[in-house]
Amino acid sequence: MAINNRLKIIVVALLAAMLAMGIATGNIGSEAAPNGDEPNGVVPNGDEPNGDEPNGGEPNGDYAQPDLSSLGLIVDCEESTGAEPAAGDLALDFRFQDAVGTTFSLSDFRGRLVMLNFWGTWCGYCEMEMPYIQQTYEEWPSDEVVLLTIDKGEEPATVAEFMQEQGVSFPVVVDRERKVVTQYQVDGIPRTFFIDEDGIIQYIKIGRFHSYEHIEDVLNQIITTGSYVEEPDEPEPDSAGMAVITSCPENPGDSLEVGDLALDFQFQDASDQALSLSDFRGKPVILGFWATWCPYCQRQLPYLQQLYDEWQGTELVMLTISKGEEPATVATFMQDEELSFPVVVDSAQKASSQYGVSGVPTTFFIDEDGIIQFIRVGYFHSLKDIEDILNQLFDW
Repeated sequence: MAINNRLKIIVVALLAAMLAMGIATGNIGSEAAPNGDEPNGVVPNGDEPNGDEPNGGEPNGDYAQPDLSSLGLIVDCEESTGAEPAAGDLALDFRFQDAVGTTFSLSDFRGRLVMLNFWGTWCGYCEMEMPYIQQTYEEWPSDEVVLLTIDKGEEPATVAEFMQEQGVSFPVVVDRERKVVTQYQVDGIPRTFFIDEDGIIQYIKIGRFHSYEHIEDVLNQIITTGSYVEEPDEPEPDSAGMAVITSCPENPGDSLEVGDLALDFQFQDASDQALSLSDFRGKPVILGFWATWCPYCQRQLPYLQQLYDEWQGTELVMLTISKGEEPATVATFMQDEELSFPVVVDSAQKASSQYGVSGVPTTFFIDEDGIIQFIRVGYFHSLKDIEDILNQLFDW
């Protein structure tokens, strides 16, 4: 009898354990939302997203906020109507996964103003506006303004390394397959969409911001008035002052190489003086072909400006040639970007064709005797990149 009692006790214990396990696992496979009622839980991103104590010490207020402490990834995008998005349109919805794999949609942020910025690591003007984007991220609480930036078509490792090098931490969602980029018809970057609390696009900024104050002005106007009215454009600069190519001798048919005599060409400078490339014999010349629409040209333009500023008064002659554009376009671009290095406009692509320049930027380093000593196809990564070539080629 004692043995039978012990067996009964063991059986009862086993049944009780099995019942407890069934209760504990009863919710597996149910439709309960992960992370509670809100994506990422009640306090997403740890205790303090977006800085030390945003939103008065209450992180994000009652809003869910994606964890973009590291990169997010685009999942999909609502189908476009085919028309290019414009102010007054409902912003196309899209979904992305944050750093912990939770899926969010743009429409999840209704009730807040959204600043949606498209950029790329290779874009010089994107890089130039990054300090202002970072400042916006640090100074505007996320319960008032949601900042999302979308990288255009790159790999996460490339973007992560670039962010680290630049010392910036604003939220980035990587659009490797350019799904959102395509639906929003974003060709040139940077481009920024300001989307109001109802999901309506109120303003589209094409090109870079030149200051944090400009971003702040847009945000404040939309918050206080519900819309943004852009200030009237400044009058176009006088393109009559641009230097222009007047003639170029015919190329014998061979592509120019190191060791060849640089083809001469004639141009009229800003003061209507007729000049030729050969007028600069006795001095080294850096001759750069570029265009305002070229993102890689844009990336190197700050370094060309630095070169011009720092090497004025030396023996070096610096000439740049705008490929196939109108003087007014180049003059406006130079004014907008506050550039002052010498530009000769080659609207008919006479010099570009004779030098065999198909892609830009392309730069020729020409010695005192007019001989091509080095040809750089592609953009310069820094002022030092240019100076290293100059110092190797020429005995200063």
